[in-house]
Amino acid sequence: MEQIALVVKDQSIVGWLGFDMLDTESNLNDCIEVLKPNQIISSETNLITLVDIFHKSTNPFFFVLRNNNIIGWISYIDLHGAPLGICLLAQILEIEKTCLNLCLLNPENNFKLLSTQQRNNAMSNYLKNNYSLNKDGKPYFAKTMELLPLKVKLYVLQKLFPANDIFYKS
Repeated sequence: MEQIALVVKDQSIVGWLGFDMLDTESNLNDCIEVLKPNQIISSETNLITLVDIFHKSTNPFFFVLRNNNIIGWISYIDLHGAPLGICLLAQILEIEKTCLNLCLLNPENNFKLLSTQQRNNAMSNYLKNNYSLNKDGKPYFAKTMELLPLKVKLYVLQKLFPANDIFYKS
């Protein structure tokens, strides 16, 4: 459905109409569909929630309601573009920032939680970026935590908060 229009009579919405629904042999009133509550979403709906709504629904589009006015419509196809990608990237970056902040609470201890291979990779990356060692010949562990990929930060958190920890109890 490429184009959708609201049908208004006496300043009240009486339904909607898609361009592909127009039939030259039918009366315009016969082409109008009733606007149903399950076809409306709030303009405050975030994109992640919207993806879930589309996943659970058979509606190919939703009318967008702000305050007491329908301001447009959004279809599943609209999600195949930059807005959703940017939203997902922003959420992943926020997760990574939170992981880093947790790793920085005790960076030296958390560095020791890494496997030998992970520590070697972290040190290689640290030295490759020309970061200096402290007076004891050790890296500045906070910087090593910053350089870790998200996957390794998640590994550290998994060691810090095992599945049987309080975060997973009901």
